[in-house]
Amino acid sequence: MYDVIVIGGGPAGIAGAIYSARNKLHTLLLSKEVPLFQSAVSNGGFFGMYEINQEFQTELKLNTGLLELAKNEEVVSLEKNIVSFSVEAKSGRIYYSRAVIITSGQNQDSGAGNTEFDLLTHKDINGKIKVDERMRTNITGIFAAGGVTTTLSYDIFISAAEGAKAAISAFEFFKQK
Repeated sequence: MYDVIVIGGGPAGIAGAIYSARNKLHTLLLSKEVPLFQSAVSNGGFFGMYEINQEFQTELKLNTGLLELAKNEEVVSLEKNIVSFSVEAKSGRIYYSRAVIITSGQNQDSGAGNTEFDLLTHKDINGKIKVDERMRTNITGIFAAGGVTTTLSYDIFISAAEGAKAAISAFEFFKQK
């Protein structure tokens, strides 16, 4: 069982996975896109997709055993169990974790959030997840960041910062237990 599963390999997901692993949480990043975050939007000049991907590759090497990547894994369901969450991929694999960070982005054409998880009930009319200032959702142990949320995460830099913030909130969630 993982401590954290990050759903989505965009800037928010990559940053969330990096910060979770840096906080010694056993982390799995599930990404349906290869290469990671190929559809991410402009970055305002702070850093680019290449740099964040390089940082992630470095973290994969440095945090062997704490950080894992599952490519081509599209998530089809998220369920809350008694003591964990189960995340089912289109491949049929089921992964278990104690916390989840959803960073599945938004539909590039409609701007709607890329989430169909019935578990999350606090969404706006576009299906984007409502989060508080610490990226917490209406379900304890589930966090969300980036384009899938109602925040103003319209570019790589902001999305990555939100992903890091979600990971720090997940780490604090574990400290409270």
